[in-house]
Amino acid sequence: MSTVELELRREIESLRAEVEKLRKDLSIVTNDRDNYRRELFLAFPPPDYTDAEIANFINNRVPADQVMKELEEIIRNHTK
Repeated sequence: MSTVELELRREIESLRAEVEKLRKDLSIVTNDRDNYRRELFLAFPPPDYTDAEIANFINNRVPADQVMKELEEIIRNHTK
């Protein structure tokens, strides 16, 4: 086997090892992300708007600042 072939084989093995390490890292990051999202959804469940309230928001073009105030109030009440 030539020197070039040996170097290429070493490089291939090195790259394979790096790919495996990156796959493991990705698995850890994905797991951490999933855990974070799960905890976030538990901490802040979706607001309990009825269909009629949502239709009212859409039909009456509720200003964004009013929606934000209501959401902040929901969050404040939920975290007490």
